[in-house]
Amino acid sequence: MWQTISKLCGFNRADEQERRQAELVRVYRDVFMTPEGQCIVADLSRFTNFFSANGPELTDRERAYRDGMKNVFARITGLLTLTDEERLQLQSAARDELLRDPVQASEEPTT
Repeated sequence: MWQTISKLCGFNRADEQERRQAELVRVYRDVFMTPEGQCIVADLSRFTNFFSANGPELTDRERAYRDGMKNVFARITGLLTLTDEERLQLQSAARDELLRDPVQASEEPTT
């Protein structure tokens, strides 16, 4: 009887997904947990206004745009598997950055 490669090799689709996810987490940490990578993460947190609430003056389109940017930042930081302490440090650094330069960096591009 013919079998799939997964069965013959002793792994299933869930195992493969877990391995891929673990590799992706490793790569993200290798890139973003360096001093240069942390600089990029800090810049992205500021650019996306991740730690700030959207104001009521936004149109639905603007809100969707900003929420989309925040979702991308959340994916990056989610894959970094930060500890609670690292998350607090990132949030504190982002807050300090906003206090130094309150100009909003996430202007919507013109289309």
